[in-house]
Amino acid sequence: MNRKLLSAVGVAAAFIFVASTIAQAADIKFSGQIRPRWEYQDRDFNDTTDGNTVVDGRVRLNALADIDEKTSAFIQMQAIRTWGDPVLGNGSETPNDQDTSVGLHQGFFTIKDLYNLPVDLKFGRQEFILDGHRLFGDTLWTPGEQAHDGMRLSHSAGNHTLVYFMSRNIEANSNENNTSDNDTDTDVHVFYGQFKGILGGALSLTFAYLNDDSLEGTAGASDNDIYTAGFRQAGVLGGIKYRGEFYYQWGDSEANGTGWERDAYMFGVRAGKSFGGSMKPSVALWFDYVSGTDAGDLSGKDNASFDTLYDTGHKFYGFMDHFLNMGTTSRTASAGSGGSNVQADNVNGLGLMDFAIKGGLSPRPDWKIGAHLHFFWTAEDAFDSANRTYTAGNAGDSHIGEELDITITNNYSPSTNIVFGYSHFFADDLVRDLNMQFSRAQGSGAGNNPGDDADWAYVMVDVQF
Repeated sequence: MNRKLLSAVGVAAAFIFVASTIAQAADIKFSGQIRPRWEYQDRDFNDTTDGNTVVDGRVRLNALADIDEKTSAFIQMQAIRTWGDPVLGNGSETPNDQDTSVGLHQGFFTIKDLYNLPVDLKFGRQEFILDGHRLFGDTLWTPGEQAHDGMRLSHSAGNHTLVYFMSRNIEANSNENNTSDNDTDTDVHVFYGQFKGILGGALSLTFAYLNDDSLEGTAGASDNDIYTAGFRQAGVLGGIKYRGEFYYQWGDSEANGTGWERDAYMFGVRAGKSFGGSMKPSVALWFDYVSGTDAGDLSGKDNASFDTLYDTGHKFYGFMDHFLNMGTTSRTASAGSGGSNVQADNVNGLGLMDFAIKGGLSPRPDWKIGAHLHFFWTAEDAFDSANRTYTAGNAGDSHIGEELDITITNNYSPSTNIVFGYSHFFADDLVRDLNMQFSRAQGSGAGNNPGDDADWAYVMVDVQF
């Protein structure tokens, strides 16, 4: 073995030894995840197109450092990629790997008992999840998941928790010489309180303020702020696991034109029961209502479509993800659009009603089977407008269809879960006239695509270490 090789080995050994010593001194713990997922995708409601198969996934490496009794830090790096994607420069046909998929998902520090007050500070890029992901979640299913650049102040004592969260969503002007200062930035402020020991569970109160100044100074628009307030009560009474929640939304909606105002709401209820026995069966009834905009609202310049903010829609509105981002399109519409953007979300701004029956059982300790059946309607009947024309047969309709989601989860080992899933959407005619994936992607007008049911299947392996 020559001297250069011996030197290289020595340097590597010294680096490993020093890094290990530092890690032990600072109490650094490493963990990670590898989660590939194969999918069969035929979700476009168009019988002239064929299904597609794709393999995507993510790789994560986490470092948690307990620096001292007051301070800790967490860094989470991740790579998100689709197998063979030439855009990322990491496909097999790319002779020189130029992978651009690696990035930072979370990076924050936490200070406990800030200035000896009973308040903890979490500062930096972080996930922000409240109350089962209804208004704020990390999306769970998507490879990247949702994260925010912000700060969180939290206080917990006894049976209550209080939280203030602020994030900078859009930094429009990072140049200190820019005369607009912060006038065109977009921030989110959240005040949250949870109180345990109420009706067999906990009561949560939320106030969220989305301060959207992105249209400041634009002709025909000046204010597009969104105020959301509501509550969630969840717990167990008499062996019944229940949840009830309501949120009201108001504010100017001048992204849709001068004089537009927001007046929307949503509510959800759930009741379920788990049974004993070797297979542990469970059943739950579920109903969600998300308000929509009708013809009268349009003429009165009222945006009645509830903005679901930063929720995890995959958890609530069917696993096929046809109803994500409801109401969110009105945030960034061009000024003076005359209300067209109110109707540009996945349900044409009509809102959504979702009644679901959900069941589950465990045929073996390491296997779980879940089945969800959703019945979907729009909250407002379909209607013709200047920005959207329905076929004569569907104007006045509200029934969208049904979605069946079947999931089989195998706890293969303490570190590995294997998940099998299949979903089928039984589409009614109205689906062809809604602004879903197929309509705009095919570049055709509403109602011009041949109708079809939708199918989707996947196999996902989740390895954590």
